[in-house]
Amino acid sequence: MSILALVFMLVAIFIAILIAIHKEPWKEKPIEILYGYPAYSNTWLTVKYCRQTARYEFDWDEVFDSGRPISWGDVSQCLMLEYKSGGASQDEIDGAWKLLKKRGLA
Repeated sequence: MSILALVFMLVAIFIAILIAIHKEPWKEKPIEILYGYPAYSNTWLTVKYCRQTARYEFDWDEVFDSGRPISWGDVSQCLMLEYKSGGASQDEIDGAWKLLKKRGLA
């Protein structure tokens, strides 16, 4: 019985160490779907989708972005592009565009 308890305790410690090292190993990394400057915005945006939670994430790059270049045209134009190698399905891409349009960003 004591050997079994020792083995169980070692396995529990090993799992705790793995979780501490990898933070959340079970959390799926979001898929990048769209990137660029949305309409009426001077801030770079990356739209991501997490399949595990079925939610879109808007990642605004306000820290390192130097703003939309004036030479790229009027700020009312949507300059968002689709990630070609992101692995998103067409339904996921369409959902991202739908959210942008709903918020007046496309």
